Amino acid sequence: MIGLGDLPGGDFASYASGISGNGSTIVGTSVVATGSEAFIWDATNGMRELDVVLTALGLDLTGWTLRTPHISHDGLTIVGYGINPSGNEEAWIAVIPEPGTALLVGCGLVGLAMKRRRTREA
Repeated sequence: MIGLGDLPGGDFASYASGISGNGSTIVGTSVVATGSEAFIWDATNGMRELDVVLTALGLDLTGWTLRTPHISHDGLTIVGYGINPSGNEEAWIAVIPEPGTALLVGCGLVGLAMKRRRTREA
């Protein structure tokens, strides 16, 4: 057993609410100065704010406060509830692309850019 840590601010308190089937990813809630915030944890990155991770994956979470996340067995789908931009409580779902998918898309975009560059030079 290992401690997951805590997000900065507020009391030192965090609560796991979901774990992937292989135990590599854990989600939950941490107490912060403004109340509580959803987190995601893995051994490589430690505890991170879930909204920051999802925003880095391209989701627009402007105005949302994510709360009480749960994670699927495969670790690729996270659901929960939160406060939406209108100030109302609402359920949400986020599907995380598999790491290989993002890499393939990135390689495809680089390849396309190189092809266009060669075409312009010719």
